[in-house]
Amino acid sequence: MLQKSKNQVDGVIAANDGLGNAAISALKQRKLPPVPVTGQDATLQGIQNILAGDQCMTAYINLKEYVRATAKVATQLAKGDKPTGMTATTDNGKKKLPSLLFKPEAVTKDNISETVIKDGTLKREDICAGRIERYCEEAGI
Repeated sequence: MLQKSKNQVDGVIAANDGLGNAAISALKQRKLPPVPVTGQDATLQGIQNILAGDQCMTAYINLKEYVRATAKVATQLAKGDKPTGMTATTDNGKKKLPSLLFKPEAVTKDNISETVIKDGTLKREDICAGRIERYCEEAGI
């Protein structure tokens, strides 16, 4: 896309943090000015990119909540019971299906401690290793 656009990029909305990191790398290789980059999944790399100022946010769903709800539905289905606690209905074009939808949360430099660290998804010592330590200190993590 950079080649086709002649290096004209205003921002990147990436499907996940890995693709966001690839975009950041491509921008840096071409020595282009930083642009807003977002990702998804709150990966270690994505969180480190946020702290370093290379990525502005990542979309995050609390994995413990997700796994707990999914396991509950799977157990109900395995027992032959109708799942309870469904949060929405999804129309797949053929019929409407009960669904579990989870509200993503935007993780930024300001709420890393209250999200991915607090719920145990990532540990401070992993996030803040090496060159990222100074960014953690600046962010109060």
